[in-house]
Amino acid sequence: MQTTDIFDALSALVVERYGTPATPLEPGTRQSDLAIDSILMLDLLMDIEDRFGFRFRSMELPRDPALSDLVALIESSLAAARPGH
Repeated sequence: MQTTDIFDALSALVVERYGTPATPLEPGTRQSDLAIDSILMLDLLMDIEDRFGFRFRSMELPRDPALSDLVALIESSLAAARPGH
């Protein structure tokens, strides 16, 4: 899955889950920009697992992560979930 595909799917999930308009979402959009608290972020991470069909090995994120940070976490988790990893 390409980075842009992951970002698009993540953006759609954020819009669907939190009603955030799709237009302002960019890779640099941060958790605080979306007004998502830490509890909602955990819910989002669980939704990501369901949407992408894997389980995070680590949910370690920087403080106030950007969507690009989530994309990187998804990419590494998808790579680790592939057979042989």
